[in-house]
Amino acid sequence: MCYGSSSHNKAVAIYMVQANVLTCTFFLQIALALQHCHLLNIAHRDLKPENLLFKDNSLEAPVKLCDFGFAKIDQGDLMTPQFTPYYVAPQVLEAQRRHQKEKSGIIPTSPTPYTYNKSCDLWSLGVIIYVMLCGYPPFYSKHHSRTIPKDMRKKIMTGSFEFPEEEWSQISEMAKDIVRKLLKVKPEERLTIEGVLDHPWLNSTEALDNILPSAQMMMDKVVIEFFFVPVTKCTVCVNVLCILELVQPKFRFYFRVGRI
Repeated sequence: MCYGSSSHNKAVAIYMVQANVLTCTFFLQIALALQHCHLLNIAHRDLKPENLLFKDNSLEAPVKLCDFGFAKIDQGDLMTPQFTPYYVAPQVLEAQRRHQKEKSGIIPTSPTPYTYNKSCDLWSLGVIIYVMLCGYPPFYSKHHSRTIPKDMRKKIMTGSFEFPEEEWSQISEMAKDIVRKLLKVKPEERLTIEGVLDHPWLNSTEALDNILPSAQMMMDKVVIEFFFVPVTKCTVCVNVLCILELVQPKFRFYFRVGRI
């Protein structure tokens, strides 16, 4: 069993620690889980922090990939636009665009429908790494909407993102490199899961002395007031619940999503 893994409660979204070695170990586990899926030709299609579980509360707890509700065997025929906005790959958005236009009669139904493949998971992995290193997603909008706003959609479709100096100055070039190579708009240019596992960042043994900017950002008063709700470990709520646990000398963040 995993902590917080009941049918009414999806656990852990973000786990951030002070040591770079442990951070890379965390991502390595995610990559290995994804490799297992891709070796079986399974596309997860909803890779995001909320679908990562810690087995228990220990600092060395293994990470588990969960929620395979959108998962499907990739036989070159993935067409359904299943996704979570912040983590969606350009190809999945393109599938949604064409699906909506065909359904509305704006364009004729194509005899050879537009398809995407399991490389959409690698894009999502790149977004997860970005978020966990700096505390916010690479693609976002200032406009609140139930659907993806046009400006955010355009950023995703063109792969337009930055590494703001304030948050990324303390993050290694190797980390930035793996993000860049995962957030390639063209799937054929994107790292494969084998490329991720071979990347120097995941094989680095160099530790950092500084706290990750993501931890610093989330400790910011405004962010805490907006995102953090004081709860106990056993609390289950309708919206996002965040448990901040300070494990000296390392920080661990638990984001819990659940419903009553």
